[in-house]
Amino acid sequence: MYDYALYWLDTYKSVKSRNTYLSYKRTIEYHLQDFYSLKLQSLTRGHIQQLINSRFDKPRTCKLIALVIKQVVKSAIKDGILAPASYEVICTDIALPKYAAKKKAIIKAEILDSILDIDFADREKCFLYIIYGCGLRREEALALTKDDIDFDTAEISVSKALCFDGNNAYIKEPKSQRGYRRVPMPGFLIDFLQAYTQVSGYNLITKRDGSIITESSYVKMWKSIKKKIDNSLGAGVSKNLTAHSFRHNYCTRLCYQIPLISTKMIAKLLGDDEKMVIDVYSHILEEKEDCQSAISNIFE
Repeated sequence: MYDYALYWLDTYKSVKSRNTYLSYKRTIEYHLQDFYSLKLQSLTRGHIQQLINSRFDKPRTCKLIALVIKQVVKSAIKDGILAPASYEVICTDIALPKYAAKKKAIIKAEILDSILDIDFADREKCFLYIIYGCGLRREEALALTKDDIDFDTAEISVSKALCFDGNNAYIKEPKSQRGYRRVPMPGFLIDFLQAYTQVSGYNLITKRDGSIITESSYVKMWKSIKKKIDNSLGAGVSKNLTAHSFRHNYCTRLCYQIPLISTKMIAKLLGDDEKMVIDVYSHILEEKEDCQSAISNIFE
């Protein structure tokens, strides 16, 4: 079982994104190691359930283990190693622990708005102004080059992402076709980038010496950003601040502009699915709703 899982990984999943490949690899090496001496043909539903049970306090890990095993079994069926009916017998009705996502800390909009008034270094400004003004994902902002900035149309072109493998960076395509998009730039960002691109290198966000950014240099930059926010606004203000906080803020602000802009267009600007936007918008409506007045109004 273990050996075939590694074969499946390197044969059929090597073309997946680096992060996905490494996630599968870790799952096999750290968890399917329990099946090292188990023949694939001897695998039973009970084996899988026992493995899940031994890690039941880690819901996300269990979900990933089940996902990998199911894909491995399907592959073995296609390769003629297991009988076609094996999947139903082995992989159905596996009990998984329930996963409750941690509630994300909401950063006050006024804190995020204050970044325009704080004295950041230019490369810090570049990163923050882009994720604040365009709602880009961290990896999308880090991958931007001068060629992605169109001052004629006042838009940023998103077509790639910069991710980390260990400390080293690599460029990959967006997760889906939705990730390819053009995002309008607000006035403050246009003004900043027009000056910044005159002195920056080809890559907009780099290490201090101008070379390709690494994970450690990004971590240092983010720590510097948070320190300057705390120094300006008060100790601990940036405690729960992440790059995604700015993306959420961007989405929320656009939702307040409905019906001037549709949920479909907001999703397009974010490179995400419309369901995510509707979820955010639903929370906004819940905050504003007045059930008693609404019922009274329809009968006036």
